[in-house]
Amino acid sequence: MLRFTTFTVGDDPAYHARTWMLLLTTMAHAPADSEYVVVTDRPARYAWFGPRVRCLEPGADWGGAQGFFWRKKIKAVCAAVALGPADVVYADSDMVARRGFDDLAAALAAGDTFMHEFEHLLSRSSRKGDRAMWRMVAGRSAGGMVMADPAPMWNAGLVAVGAAKLRLFDDILAVCDDLTAAGVKHNLTEQFAWSVRLAADGRLRDGKRWFHHYWGNKPGWDAAINDLLARILVEGRDLTAAVELVRANPIRRPLLVRRRWWNRWFVPISGLQGHLDLPATPGTDHG
Repeated sequence: MLRFTTFTVGDDPAYHARTWMLLLTTMAHAPADSEYVVVTDRPARYAWFGPRVRCLEPGADWGGAQGFFWRKKIKAVCAAVALGPADVVYADSDMVARRGFDDLAAALAAGDTFMHEFEHLLSRSSRKGDRAMWRMVAGRSAGGMVMADPAPMWNAGLVAVGAAKLRLFDDILAVCDDLTAAGVKHNLTEQFAWSVRLAADGRLRDGKRWFHHYWGNKPGWDAAINDLLARILVEGRDLTAAVELVRANPIRRPLLVRRRWWNRWFVPISGLQGHLDLPATPGTDHG
């Protein structure tokens, strides 16, 4: 059984609209016995889904002793794991499912683990922020591991682990906690914890074939998502009919659009804000 999980907090309607589309597109492709868990501080936003979606509220202490916001994402997945044995598939809310999951379920049963895609080797990156982070973590012991070269970084928009390996989530939390307790202060510490622990397992694979991750074009996708959700509302569709609608009308927008210097001047006066495919500032639904 696949247990699909996501984490969305805050009041911004865009975060919750994206989560609705993640749920609907996943339901359009997932096996019938799949489970759906949303970790959110706004559970009323998901009442329309009825018993098909289970909402869990984040704990007040999930930021840990250091108050690290993105530790809550790891704790959200751990909370879904605690519901009982299942293959756990976490996806950020700025993602949509693109195909069936039978082969993912088979790979998880065989022992593979997945993150969205490989990004770079932290120890060899030329980017200033990456170099700063590597200086903070290099040689440290965390979660029973030594942070050593080359330190792969994977995109954590998707994380999938089979039922037989769920202990890995406790290890990932330990890596994150040990690093933050040692004074590592970087927004990507959570992503690094997922990456180094799952890579060390030796079975980490690329999972982007199952999901589109549109973190680089949220405004363009938000406009298309709002159009589909408006149709669901206006046509009075129930959950089954809504799933059929999104299955028949997959969103086709660029996943990444580069912002040009003149956008900040042209877009506000053009009246096209929300209609052009322009990247937004990352929010708490984690790109």
